[in-house]
Amino acid sequence: MTTAPGAEDATADAGHQEQVAGAGADRPIVLVVDDDPRRRSLVASLLDPHCTVLVGHDGADALEVVGRHAVDVLVLGSTRSGLLTELRARPASAAVPAILLTCRAEEDAVLQGLQSGVDDLLSVPSSAHGVLTGLRSALDVARSDHLDRAWRSAVLAASQEGCCVVDGARGAIVSANAAATDLLGLQPEDLPFGPPLPFLPAAEEDPEGSAMVESAWTRASTEERGRAVVPLRHATTRARIWVSISYIALPDRSRGGRSYLATLHDVTAARRATERDALLARAAALLTEPGPLTERLRQLIPIIARVLGGRVAVELRGPDGRSAPVAAAPVDRQAGNGNRQDGDDLVVPLVGTDRVLGTLRFAGLDFATTSDTGPAEGSRADVDVAELLARRIAAAVDADRVAERAARLHEVTTALASAGTLIETARALVDGVQRALATSTATVYALDPDGVHLHLVHRDGEGTASGEPVLRVDGPGAVARAASGHGPVWPPTSTGPVAAIPLTVGERVVGVLAVERSGSGHLLPDERELAAMLAGQAAQAFERAALADQRWQLARALQRALLPSSLPAFAQLALAAHYEPAQREFEAGGDWYDVFALGPARVALVVGDVVGQGPTAAAVMGQLRSVVSAYLHDGHSPAQALEGLDRTARRIPGARGSTALCLIVDTDSGDVAWSAAGHLPPLLAGPDGTRFAHGGEGALLGVSGRAPYCEGHETVVAGTTIALYTDGLVERRGQVVDDGLQRFAAVAERGHQRPSGELLDLLLAEVLGSDTGDDVALVLARLVPRPLERSLDADPLLLPGLRHDVHAWAVTAGMSEDGADDLQLALSEAVTNCVEHAYAGGTGEIRCRVHRTADGAVEASVQDFGAWRPPPADPGYRGRGLAVIHTLAEHVELHPTSQGTTIVFRVPATTEPLAQRTPGSGAPQWWTRQETPGPGTVPGC
Repeated sequence: MTTAPGAEDATADAGHQEQVAGAGADRPIVLVVDDDPRRRSLVASLLDPHCTVLVGHDGADALEVVGRHAVDVLVLGSTRSGLLTELRARPASAAVPAILLTCRAEEDAVLQGLQSGVDDLLSVPSSAHGVLTGLRSALDVARSDHLDRAWRSAVLAASQEGCCVVDGARGAIVSANAAATDLLGLQPEDLPFGPPLPFLPAAEEDPEGSAMVESAWTRASTEERGRAVVPLRHATTRARIWVSISYIALPDRSRGGRSYLATLHDVTAARRATERDALLARAAALLTEPGPLTERLRQLIPIIARVLGGRVAVELRGPDGRSAPVAAAPVDRQAGNGNRQDGDDLVVPLVGTDRVLGTLRFAGLDFATTSDTGPAEGSRADVDVAELLARRIAAAVDADRVAERAARLHEVTTALASAGTLIETARALVDGVQRALATSTATVYALDPDGVHLHLVHRDGEGTASGEPVLRVDGPGAVARAASGHGPVWPPTSTGPVAAIPLTVGERVVGVLAVERSGSGHLLPDERELAAMLAGQAAQAFERAALADQRWQLARALQRALLPSSLPAFAQLALAAHYEPAQREFEAGGDWYDVFALGPARVALVVGDVVGQGPTAAAVMGQLRSVVSAYLHDGHSPAQALEGLDRTARRIPGARGSTALCLIVDTDSGDVAWSAAGHLPPLLAGPDGTRFAHGGEGALLGVSGRAPYCEGHETVVAGTTIALYTDGLVERRGQVVDDGLQRFAAVAERGHQRPSGELLDLLLAEVLGSDTGDDVALVLARLVPRPLERSLDADPLLLPGLRHDVHAWAVTAGMSEDGADDLQLALSEAVTNCVEHAYAGGTGEIRCRVHRTADGAVEASVQDFGAWRPPPADPGYRGRGLAVIHTLAEHVELHPTSQGTTIVFRVPATTEPLAQRTPGSGAPQWWTRQETPGPGTVPGC
């Protein structure tokens, strides 16, 4: 049939389009697409008696027709527009046979057409018989495919299970029954479905599920049949569904590939039931494992989130009533992926034995669903699991709370048992209460012996309502009420103490524990019970500590009475002493020392060590100290004094086996005599070296059959330090005593030029350290040089020599570097003043004298024999000497006479402030430290 172009073509094409509505189901549908109206009309007329013909002017018409009708054969006039490529990309037309109309029959034209992707070529113009013959094979294939699709549709529709046909090459769903579309959340009118398929889990949404689907598809592409269970997502609700897919490969005759017939079975309920059971079993195991509860919850919550989906968090309430998250497993959601809101879908309280402990919160719950609404059974099962998990977590929190409080109670009980003083007991109680009850402030008061006042022992925290140093028992407030016999007080107000608990022993109140807590902060019943238990334990420790404090007071008084309250001051001897008891419970020790004058230039130094420790040893020590002092004051030598001490020791119980060392030093001559009864030798450290004194060794006191005590003698030079000590300084358990002695001598050698106090600190730090397992007594006596006297001409060029002599004298005298510098500068200024004011450039004599006073200061005097000129009205840059001396020295005096002028000044005993050593974690704080002038001290420069 030939049709002229123009309106006739349009009318003819419209007639062919209208035939589709009345076409029989057994007539194949052929789409003819050609922009040549004559050829299009010719082909349509030839095919019209045998099939239903649809025509298209161009690619847009063709795509519209394919979208509305199931085309069996495509007849194309050209492939240049890319229409065939786009039709192959659509699932509805991907497998439809395509025939290309061509006007050339040459071989190259045929090859070019086949390369474009068509299935056959027809040469036009041709006879009607030729065209029909050429199309017959394509129509046969189309009719067969048409029947196959009809058969498959009938089979799929008849199946009760979800069934679908999948294009194996593209992964598109060609057809599916209602059960399959309902399961996957698809709309039947949208068939066929091409990639991307909306029910597949995205990698960012469900990495594990996406990997499982990818693995199953890879395996299916190489198998003829098989089965896989994969997690999918409902296309509408995005809920996770587990689907069991059984598939078998079908040959695709039209494309030469394969398709798959798949049967879909929803196994979500069974799968989630298994997962829920496994989740509950894993939760039970995790929650009963040892270790911190928060760590166990942080392991459990991600498991819950993987099984139930969405975001899961556990919040626990603190003592202040506020909830705080302790574990969470967030799951990022892309906007628009589901219809869940950001709020919590489910909040389950964690109910303990006596209160709500916190919440288990779910957001974006992934309930099992197979439709837009989803069955109530899956949601109910998830809620049931969530509630059961909440009960198990609450039980674990309760058990952890009980275990934690038991541990805290044990810690506090242990700390209280080891506390030796009232302050240590209070600190242990406050620390334990704050950790166990999370209080902001805890305060401990002790009841005074008068029964009327409470004094603050220890307080820690930032509260403001408690902490007054002294309270009256009959005063206002919760603390006073608790102390007056009203029992524990639990104030209802949110400000001030939330608890005031009396510390009672029997019926007696010995103190009060006051507790504050920030926020709402009231103590819950179980917390009140724990606080009362802690207070009960502390009360017993308070009584023990009070008795220990009394013993400490007695021991301190005894020790102070037995040791020198102060050391004498000597101009030629710089002394420093230290006593430290062993690290025991505030016991007086058996080590002792004494220093006293025997004459104008003779000084006695004595140390001793009584066997044992405590009051008995201290009493023995006091008697021995008195005896040896009496013998030495009577004029006996050190050996004779020890002979008398030995006779006394035989009569005093507990004195046998004690040691003692007597030493007498002549400060004028430097002669030293000593005798030892089983004691370690004195150490001599000075300009001529460091050594232990030899000779004068004797047996322990009270030993029968011993040899007579003998003496050792030596002469020391100025600047030598004599060290007397007890064995606690150098002996260490597991070490040879010689090692300690060598260490002692090495440190003394290194620091012998330091002032006595600094040397004492150095020895205690590096020799004693923190190991005070035994009593320690240490006495240092530094022989100070004789006064420095110089007479020189009034010549400024002689000042360097004078400064050199003064510095050497200051070092020998044990002055500090600062003190020596001050002395040199002040003395130089005084001499310069004499040169300029008394002699005005002439000749004359200047006399200088430097000596150490008994209080440890250094006094200097500069005398001239001239007449001082009046100072000028404007001294300019000169004339500042006296001002400098006033700055560096003290007690500056100017004595003018007719024979001359004398400048006198003092440089104080300046040493660096001595750091107070802590004698050990358990040692009392009343150890003796004597070095600077004053009560219990001795000059230390």
